[in-house]
Amino acid sequence: LAAAYRGQGKFSKADELCASALATQPRHRGALLGRVDNALQLGDQAAALAHVEAALQILPHDRALLLKKGNVLQAMQRHGAATAHLEELRLRWPEDVLLMVQLAAAYRSQGEFSKADALCETALATQPEHRGALLGRVDNALQRGDQAAALAHVEAALQTLPDDRALLLKKGNVLLAMQRHDAAAAHLEGLRPRWPDDIPLMVQLAAAYRSQGEFSKA
Repeated sequence: LAAAYRGQGKFSKADELCASALATQPRHRGALLGRVDNALQLGDQAAALAHVEAALQILPHDRALLLKKGNVLQAMQRHGAATAHLEELRLRWPEDVLLMVQLAAAYRSQGEFSKADALCETALATQPEHRGALLGRVDNALQRGDQAAALAHVEAALQTLPDDRALLLKKGNVLLAMQRHDAAAAHLEGLRPRWPDDIPLMVQLAAAYRSQGEFSKA
């Protein structure tokens, strides 16, 4: 129920439920993570860090909480601290694909694209359909300014996951970054019948129209 309230943006109700659950079961992992997620979605990153550190006093070896701390540090723009934390976890879980993808994001935030790429490739060697690693390769290329590589990566990813909404939207982002505004608009218009109420899709399509000077459509 707390997750449902959080999904509706009712963070105070979600937090009350998590606190009530913890009063009964102080070691309940879902409630501990829920308090962190409530704070993150409220934009209160300091509270999120306080919650995750308190939770780790209770469950110090919990993988989900340790990974969540990495997320919180990233959200706080503490990229160096996030990288150091996640690298320490890799010693414990060297084959953990989710950890690799999260660490790749931390390296990407610091401009360490070769390290980020290597981690995504390693993750994909283990799980070729891992959406986060597929998206990570595209983001690595985009952020280092190699838009042709980004397009190649997203098209290859769509061979693996052809109906994945996040990858299809990412292709629109790549086409916009390449200044291929007509292609971006056509691609995104093709997605609208499938997801007519998708707000990120609407916003991205409006940006494509704006780039074409189609301000009334935007």
